[in-house]
Amino acid sequence: MDFLRNILFVLSLLFLSVPAVAGSIGSSFHSLTGKIQDAVSDSVAVDENVLIDAAIAYADSIADAISLDEVVVTARVKPIVFKGDTTIVNTNAFKTRDGAYLEELVRLVPGMAYDKESGVLSYNGTPISEININGKAFLKGDKSMALENLRAEIFKQIKIYDKSSDEDMFLGIKRKSGNNFVLDLQTEDEFNGSLMTAAGVGVGNRDRKNAELRSHYFRPGGDSFSLSLRSGNRDMTTLYKKNRRDALSLHLSKDISDKFFVGADLMYGHDRSGSVFSSADESYLPTGDTFSHSTGMNSNKNRRLSANLNMRWTIGRHTRISLTGDIQNARSTIISEGRRASFDADPQLPTVDPFAGNAYGQIPDSIKVNDISQSSTGVNDNKNYSLNATLTRKLNKHGTAIVISGGLNNGDRTGRSFSESDTRYFRLRGHSGLDSVLYRHQYNITPSESRSRTVGLRFTQPLSAEMRFELSYRFKRTREDYTRNTYDLSPFFDPEAALSPATLPPGYESAYVDSLSNYSFSRIYAHEVQAVFMYNSERWNADATFTAEPERRTLDQKTGIMQADTVRSSVSLIPRLSVQYMDKDWSFGMTYDGSTSQPDISSLLSLTDNSNPLYITRGNPRLKAAYRQSLSFDGRNSPLGLSVNIRLSNTINEQTLAVYYNPQTGGRISSPVNINGNRDANLYVSYFKFLKSKFLISGSFSGALRRSVGLINEDMDEQPKRSVTRYRNTGGSGTFQYMSGIFNIRTNVSWLYSHSVNQLQGISEHQSEYAFGLAPDINLPFGLCVSTDASYSLRTGKNISTRDFNQLQWNAEVSWRFLKKRTATVSVRWVDILNDRNNLVRHSSSTGITEYYDMQVGSYFLVSFEYRFNKEFMGKKEEAQRAQERQF
Repeated sequence: MDFLRNILFVLSLLFLSVPAVAGSIGSSFHSLTGKIQDAVSDSVAVDENVLIDAAIAYADSIADAISLDEVVVTARVKPIVFKGDTTIVNTNAFKTRDGAYLEELVRLVPGMAYDKESGVLSYNGTPISEININGKAFLKGDKSMALENLRAEIFKQIKIYDKSSDEDMFLGIKRKSGNNFVLDLQTEDEFNGSLMTAAGVGVGNRDRKNAELRSHYFRPGGDSFSLSLRSGNRDMTTLYKKNRRDALSLHLSKDISDKFFVGADLMYGHDRSGSVFSSADESYLPTGDTFSHSTGMNSNKNRRLSANLNMRWTIGRHTRISLTGDIQNARSTIISEGRRASFDADPQLPTVDPFAGNAYGQIPDSIKVNDISQSSTGVNDNKNYSLNATLTRKLNKHGTAIVISGGLNNGDRTGRSFSESDTRYFRLRGHSGLDSVLYRHQYNITPSESRSRTVGLRFTQPLSAEMRFELSYRFKRTREDYTRNTYDLSPFFDPEAALSPATLPPGYESAYVDSLSNYSFSRIYAHEVQAVFMYNSERWNADATFTAEPERRTLDQKTGIMQADTVRSSVSLIPRLSVQYMDKDWSFGMTYDGSTSQPDISSLLSLTDNSNPLYITRGNPRLKAAYRQSLSFDGRNSPLGLSVNIRLSNTINEQTLAVYYNPQTGGRISSPVNINGNRDANLYVSYFKFLKSKFLISGSFSGALRRSVGLINEDMDEQPKRSVTRYRNTGGSGTFQYMSGIFNIRTNVSWLYSHSVNQLQGISEHQSEYAFGLAPDINLPFGLCVSTDASYSLRTGKNISTRDFNQLQWNAEVSWRFLKKRTATVSVRWVDILNDRNNLVRHSSSTGITEYYDMQVGSYFLVSFEYRFNKEFMGKKEEAQRAQERQF
């Protein structure tokens, strides 16, 4: 019944939208037949009864234009253009509701995706590393500030491309790195030179609140200023009463002169967040599976401050000095408590709140392995700063140049945590013959520091007008210190008083546990040698890069009374080849990437960490370096709106964990090992088409094949066996948009089928995910705007309850813009109207299946007020140009 109810609701919403679309289209058609545009004026209307006279006047205006000294012919701008490896989006083709933010505009562009929770912005599956405004970086490291604070109406164009470094741009080198894609926003002329300021406040039920202040200033050359203050919990949906985010961001970008540029960012954040969660796990073993259920609550408090500075000084035409610096200071406090139970047979408990009621008490002890209740409090302090300087010098007019660089990076981290746990083992017996119970009350302090220094030299030599050769060398020295001191606070434990890192008992130092403490000290000396050959012409771009990085590691480690020293020498190889062909309409590319990955220092520790008896880890000093390689092909056609990408990859000597399972305690011992056989293949095809400028149809198809290998066992005395899981994913999505500016509607459907087979157990899992979304909005007279969006999702498959994976998310908003120039806005937003949101996810891997549930706050509304005003600050040249435009 719930399924039918949700389907009928979405269909009814779509049905109600059809008359509005038809009315808007009919009105537009009638307007076109009753009005014509004059050749000189932008919007002079003529009535139908004088259509013939208007036509004659139009012909006369053409004759007058012929006699002019200059004739300007304009054509309709294409909404999206592929120009080489750059995608150009003309935002005027994407109509948004009044007052929409950049986030809403980005979602309308085919191929663009923004995950608000993780802050990941991507285009056709490729992550966007930073946002630029008029070619200059904007708030490095925080894309959400731009997407959620800048109005969509400010920008006339979006460019998406792989951005070269500052040194390459100064030398005129076009290099396709493949890992620095940016979203470059070009501002509208009418907003350049204006200080745009807005302040707003909102309040709602369920303790919802919001307050913000924004002020922005942009100029065409890249000069900009931005100030943003936000506080509230408007978009935080997890069930935790103290949820709140406070954020401050300050950005400045300024060309002091033609030779000197300064850019700076300052960001401060203070967050409180928490969640009530539960999960269910099924782990594969050679002769049978193990199961576990957990539930708990955690709360986080984070405070962070970061700042960066970027300066460039151009000395004449041949020399440039660049200086960049970063400072970060953060503290996080984490409090958690929960319960977890393990079984050697399926207990048939629900994923959501498994220990509620009498279900757990009715499970026979014969299938129970352990039952753990635990709580912990931890405080982590992180401090980091870096400084880098670069000198770029052109040696002659042909392009020969050298680049000298140097940098340092210092980091300090201190973690302090207190944990207590009660573990009941059903398979072990104590002295009295009853189940064994382990009580642990520990305090850990883990100070660590890292220091690195680099110096490099790069030489570039043109071989011809199209070819260039580069040779570079870089030396890097890294030092890392890590210490963990563990104290057993059981003698000080008082059930009536809660212990925490802030209230440790006097004399706790005497409870130092040598066997659970360790220390490690490492040094790395690395030499990087790189050779690059580049070819750039009107249609061809190619570059071949080969990097060799020999390094020497020394590692001193101590755990308890055991001590070991390790010296390791290795060579990392990083080859890369990229070839791209471009003509007027088509673009083809092929890229090969290879990289050697050395094991982490912590993975090479030969000692055992048994601070948690159920999750013991061991290092492996015999680990080999892993080599990852990928081969990708891509093609694009601008007139067809078609993009295709194929990617193949595999890893040699993949670093994974061998897991040893103890059937008596339910504990696991893991150790890193090398393994082969991991590989995957991916296909992505996207298409879009504009119809009569107001209709947009877009779609995509994706397919993936993946083979994943793990090592598991069910007896501590046996060697682990290979657990191979094969995955197959197939999916598609389609979007229809109608955008008139007055009425806009967006509908989207998607489908994803996943199938996995574990060869060790012969277990086959499959699931299908369906989603349908509808988002209409209409701009009414007198500044009224009504918008709503509904999304329905359904998941089906093996051992999946449709009731648990079936939800309808419906939101609505009404806003009114009033006063002169509509500078004031009152809005009411209702989120999750049907109170149907859930956060239940399912994931499968080579070692098992996991389901995770995060409790949501439910339906709520927010009433907001915002006031905006603009003030122009222009130079004399800009004022004269603006006056001339108005007169024309």
